[in-house]
Amino acid sequence: MVNRRALSIGVMALVAGQLCRGQAGLITPQLLQDLKSDQWQVRRDAFEQLAAVKDGVRQPRIQALLIQLRERENQESEKGSPDLNEDDNYLAYDEQLTPLVEEIAETTENPRAWKALVYMPYSGDSVYGNWIAAHRQCLPFLLEQVHSKYSPRRMYSVYVIASMLAKAKATNPFPPEQYRSLKATIRHLGLNDIDPVAFSAAEGLALTHDPGDAGVVDRISTRLSDPGARKIIAKVAQQIRDANNSQPSQPHTPDGAGSKN
Repeated sequence: MVNRRALSIGVMALVAGQLCRGQAGLITPQLLQDLKSDQWQVRRDAFEQLAAVKDGVRQPRIQALLIQLRERENQESEKGSPDLNEDDNYLAYDEQLTPLVEEIAETTENPRAWKALVYMPYSGDSVYGNWIAAHRQCLPFLLEQVHSKYSPRRMYSVYVIASMLAKAKATNPFPPEQYRSLKATIRHLGLNDIDPVAFSAAEGLALTHDPGDAGVVDRISTRLSDPGARKIIAKVAQQIRDANNSQPSQPHTPDGAGSKN
């Protein structure tokens, strides 16, 4: 008598093995070469082959290649090529790649994936910047960014760190000591960095609504060279004061880190 259960298991194992071999066969030397091409159209076509693999985003080999590709596109963005930034086809490809790397980061907690996402170009107050701010796994790499020699990196990372602190208050507050350390980093950039970074730091401080920041933002305002920027940041300082004057008195630390309990 045929053991149907054993036969069924054997057939499933055979099919699974064939699928795995078929998908592994997709990653050819040519594909690996195309992923490293200097032409973005070639990299895009190679990406589309990876993205077409069913459940490929859950396969470690493909995950590694997608992260590597995200890193490569980050490097290309640093070159500041206007042709890429203004090419709708390139932007569409880039926007297809990023969600896959986000999924990899969230499902595997791979630090390399989180870093690749943080090192993308974006505005701190954009939808993507808010996504980064909602994921504390990004914090170590944002802290790397605030020490970057590239001012745009410092500019958006300081704002996103402040946004992360603000978002965390309502759900999962940072420990008071860490909160104060991060706020000190934001304030330092606001008081010592070049104007665009200082401006971004001041706007970030407004997100946390800590009363102790109003005076700091006043000082940032006075050191800005552009009169229009000084006026905007002076209003930010007033917004912080207004936010605290309009709220009922609540126990908090001077920096707004919350209770130590």
